[in-house]
Amino acid sequence: MPGIVGLITRMPREEAERELLQMVEALCHENFYVRGMWADESMGVYVGWVERKGSFSDGMPLRNERGDVVLVFSGEEFPEPGAAQRLKERGHNLDTRGPSYLVHLYEEDSSFPAGLNGRFHGLLTNRKEGTAVLFNDRYGMHRIYYHESKNALYFGAEAKAILAVRPELRRMNPGSLAEFVTYGSVLENRTLFDGISVLPSASSRFHLAIDTLAVQLTNTSPCRACRGLSPPSECARPRAPKKNARPVDGHSASLRWSVCVALLLFNEGF
Repeated sequence: MPGIVGLITRMPREEAERELLQMVEALCHENFYVRGMWADESMGVYVGWVERKGSFSDGMPLRNERGDVVLVFSGEEFPEPGAAQRLKERGHNLDTRGPSYLVHLYEEDSSFPAGLNGRFHGLLTNRKEGTAVLFNDRYGMHRIYYHESKNALYFGAEAKAILAVRPELRRMNPGSLAEFVTYGSVLENRTLFDGISVLPSASSRFHLAIDTLAVQLTNTSPCRACRGLSPPSECARPRAPKKNARPVDGHSASLRWSVCVALLLFNEGF
């Protein structure tokens, strides 16, 4: 599946770029995909992407005029009519026909990416502030997985991209497996793999302090329940869990297991 992969680390550049290349190759499933890589050694950021040629997000990375803000974006965003033109009128240098307005929108909108609409994820780095932001859309439709190790934070559009460089994570999480058998899905932000998580939906994002690799999770969802301000039963997101939801019976679970487990394991990277 097209998307971004990468790592934020203080390991030597040669080692980081070697791992990045392995992660990018793990996503190259079709010969009509295009790929690329970008790195900022001073910030310890190494990111790659795989996209369909001619798609909305073909042509990464995006930069502002000074070159100190870089955005790698995957997916598609549907702006308000005239949004790109208004940014151009404010003095920004951009192509109104493509996604280049996004990096300039960040400079004008302090709530970025909360106001974006579509199915997407991306990584935005700000060299001046020394930070990086890993984000996705408000419903988490364009998934992105991540793993924190002692010396790096890995992320990717598919779990198999992380497994390509961290094979020791190829072990089943018993709790996640039990959830899948019982409910037909792994709950919360876990995956079948112990140590690999899914970036939360609702335009959640990580603020990464590059010097310390400190991670802070911020939820910018318009849904009050997603921000913890209302009971979960009032969540407006599609397929939100009900307050008094009951587990399915074992017979139904075993049927789903026999039909779905092979597909899920394949999608997760086995």
